[in-house]
Amino acid sequence: MEDLEQEKVSRDEEKVRYLGEKLPPLQMSGFAMEELQVLTTEVGDWRKNVEAMSGMEGRKKMFDAAGGGQ
Repeated sequence: MEDLEQEKVSRDEEKVRYLGEKLPPLQMSGFAMEELQVLTTEVGDWRKNVEAMSGMEGRKKMFDAAGGGQ
């Protein structure tokens, strides 16, 4: 049983070391929680706009806005 526990500890240490080398921690010290929430909301809004414009209605709107529907 001790061998299994030692192997798990060893794997956990290796994982922490590997991730520390490959994925440096994010530097988010300049943002407050409210600012991060606003940024994520803006990303969500952008995605909704892209999805709305990707269908046939969105293409028709872009065509009409470009003067193609005259």
